[in-house]
Amino acid sequence: MTGKRQLSLVLFRRAAALLLFLLLTFSVGASKEPSAEKLYKTGRKYEKRKDYANAYLFYSKAAAKKPADKKYWLRAQALQRRAVESAGVMPVSAAAGESTGSPDTPLVPPDQDDLREARKPQPPMELKSAPVQRDLDFRADHKQVWEEVTKSYGLKVIFDGDYDAGAAVAIRMTGADYRTALHALSVTTSSFFVPISEDLLLVVKDTEAKRREVENNVAISIPIPDPVSLQEAQELGRSVQQLMEIQKLSIDSVHRVVVMRDRVSKVRPAQLVLQQLLHTRPEIALEVQFFATGRSRSRTIGTNLQTSTTLTPFVSAITLAGGPISFGLAIRGANVVAASTDSYTRLLFQAELRSLSGEKSSILVGQKYPIQTLGYIGEVPAGETAYTPPPSFNFEDLGFNLKITPRVHDRQEVSLDIDTEFKLLGAGSLNGIPVISNRKFTTQARLRFNEAAVISGLVSQTDVRSLVGPAGLLSVPGLAALLGSDGRTVDDAEVLLVITPRLLSPPTSEFLTRDIWIGSESRPRIPM
Repeated sequence: MTGKRQLSLVLFRRAAALLLFLLLTFSVGASKEPSAEKLYKTGRKYEKRKDYANAYLFYSKAAAKKPADKKYWLRAQALQRRAVESAGVMPVSAAAGESTGSPDTPLVPPDQDDLREARKPQPPMELKSAPVQRDLDFRADHKQVWEEVTKSYGLKVIFDGDYDAGAAVAIRMTGADYRTALHALSVTTSSFFVPISEDLLLVVKDTEAKRREVENNVAISIPIPDPVSLQEAQELGRSVQQLMEIQKLSIDSVHRVVVMRDRVSKVRPAQLVLQQLLHTRPEIALEVQFFATGRSRSRTIGTNLQTSTTLTPFVSAITLAGGPISFGLAIRGANVVAASTDSYTRLLFQAELRSLSGEKSSILVGQKYPIQTLGYIGEVPAGETAYTPPPSFNFEDLGFNLKITPRVHDRQEVSLDIDTEFKLLGAGSLNGIPVISNRKFTTQARLRFNEAAVISGLVSQTDVRSLVGPAGLLSVPGLAALLGSDGRTVDDAEVLLVITPRLLSPPTSEFLTRDIWIGSESRPRIPM
């Protein structure tokens, strides 16, 4: 038993020593493993030697060592194409029918949160740097100049795989912020850049093919203000589309938005131009007060005598000259009249219209009345039936119709083209079609804002006098008042229209437009 215990103890000690040796070996190897930054610097050395295969290998190792730093992964992706070409191999195309994944490993379907997050649109990335101004004085090739300038503002840069360092260039600037410096460097090196993160940008050689391949495409929607009509928005949108050569532009008439889609270097300036065009026309609020006053007075005074009588036989009659024929004369009574009426009416209506300069606005106070324009008139013989087509109607606007066209001169004055119209049903009719009484008044007024224009030309006055009494006696002086009645009716109607304009937005002459720097036609500026 003692020998077995000693043997077990020896084996245990040897196993512990072997395990300790392995741990020490692993720790020493791990301590000698290079860091991600060291691998990245080694890749930079290979890239300067144009050994793109080894540079791509070390960049990939650095990215695997430190996945949180996007700089390593982006640098590897930028050199992927050149590394494949320099190594003489090409990736196997998935279109050849070869499966790159294991058929035994099932794919996990995305959940609703993943799908919702994937469909959520994201805005293009924009650079964020400290608002500082630097004095720049560098002379080097294109890549080194980009690296030095971006480093001065706390930014990082990576280059496209096809980007060539080029010849040495000099850049000298005094008191330049990062936006001015980057745009000047783009023009100097014939390059453009795409922001990838808040402090990282990708530099690409400026060609039309690279623009289409690398530059971000965005889709934006611009709301149409309520005072702007859809027809005017379509004309402005078409003008902006031709100006900036926008690929796709459409107008949603239901939600009143303008939707455009193209490269970000075209869409952003087009958005600013369209927003300024939609807000250049001044808006005006018109306060309309409508007063309609009416007064009716009637007076009747005198005696109402019977102007006609009949000869009527009576049972108890008066015998004249003893003859057999008897007649009776009935004396009717008389009424004394002294009556007077006085009525007064007043109507107040107040509304506010909102319009643009040069655009007509209207308001109707009343109703629509159907007027028959076509009908079938004819006789049908007895015992027969015939088809009678239905009549046709037009609806006529009855009441008070006001149309105002404002024209803003400056911040103080405005001109108003005023057109008022009254339409009422008349007393007569023709073939069953009522006659419409129409009164129209047109004028112009120029006044200051917040001042009231009073229109009182819509006046109607009626004076009717009537004499009732026995014929022939009313013309005798003194008998007309005794034997007849004198009546008089006076109707007065007056309409007062008070219009007060108020300025809501500044006129076109005082609207401050924003200068938009879009770059050249072949090299548009990239928004940051």
